[in-house]
Amino acid sequence: ENPALDKWGQNTQGWKPVNVKSIDAQKLRVANQTLAQDSPERKANDSRIQAFDKGATKEQADQWAEYEALPTSDARKLFLVQNEKFYNFAKAKMGTAEVNERGGIEALKLQVKNKAFDDQYNALPSAAMKQAYLKQKPQYAEDRLRLEGYRAGVDSRYVDDYVVYNSLPTEGNSRKRWLKENSEYYQNVYLNTLGKDEVDFDKVPTLRFEQAYEQYKKMDSRQQNAYRYANDWFQAEGMLLEKWK
Repeated sequence: ENPALDKWGQNTQGWKPVNVKSIDAQKLRVANQTLAQDSPERKANDSRIQAFDKGATKEQADQWAEYEALPTSDARKLFLVQNEKFYNFAKAKMGTAEVNERGGIEALKLQVKNKAFDDQYNALPSAAMKQAYLKQKPQYAEDRLRLEGYRAGVDSRYVDDYVVYNSLPTEGNSRKRWLKENSEYYQNVYLNTLGKDEVDFDKVPTLRFEQAYEQYKKMDSRQQNAYRYANDWFQAEGMLLEKWK
């Protein structure tokens, strides 16, 4: 802090040159002498010292301390991608690895947001218990599907639709009917992004028919014939679906 005094001391008093990478780092080393080893302030100072010694500005050093204090790797990755200038500094000077997170920044946000829920869910010993947990926490269940969509490469415009589709029952034809009614999602996501097989929508029954057909199957042949005779719409749709001739 006093270069003139230092030069005088070297020239007249035999002082050795002070070899300090950063005066800011040296100030923090002095301050640390009065702090407990495991105190948060001491840990933050140590992180700032590390950054100052690599040529950081004060802003970068503060950000490095904030980054180092984050509790999980996902939280750290999210901090990096949300702070581009700091991210470039961290890669160039601090040796931070490139963030290549499947699903990008939106996936990271969901992982950080749901860390506690994920830990609880993953600790459950059976599939049935996990399913029950998701029913108790519908927002978390939706976020899991949303994360799944981002990781699958679904465009952010369609992620909510991905959640809706994958929340429908797998039994029956609810999902196929939804695809028929949402042709943009069907073309752009279901077929193109996810690479699913085409759906023959001519073979997809209406909800009305599907529900009636479940009851129809429980009837004996005489009752079935009478039901079809009395319900022209049912007879006609059954023929289109090739349930009978």
